[in-house]
Amino acid sequence: MFSTANDYLRFSQMLLNGGDLDGVRLLSPKTIELMITNHLPPGVDLPANFGRRYRLAGYGFGLGVRVRDDLAKSQMPGSLGEYGWGGAYGTYFLIDPEEELVAMFLPQLRGSAYFPIRRQFNNAVYQALVN
Repeated sequence: MFSTANDYLRFSQMLLNGGDLDGVRLLSPKTIELMITNHLPPGVDLPANFGRRYRLAGYGFGLGVRVRDDLAKSQMPGSLGEYGWGGAYGTYFLIDPEEELVAMFLPQLRGSAYFPIRRQFNNAVYQALVN
């Protein structure tokens, strides 16, 4: 899929808003809830090599997004229920309903799975939050 950064942000904002964007209902709140629910069966973990390479310990999978379900295992600041996805060349977005936050990172780095830039971005975002 290809898009502009602005449209990607608007899409993410629509997800955070429970399916509504600029007063227009695009998805039902129940559809969003289904998307961001971990669909892995109880006791099923990510494959070890997947978790190490992409560092997704503490996350399950919804419909098209990773979903944080264990803060201690993730070893990153954030909230339970934070969700999002990483794409090609290091792109990454996260949505945190508890913090009412959308964050996007759009580098163009080949082989980005081998560098901790997404974790560093995640840490910088949450360390910048002040209540």
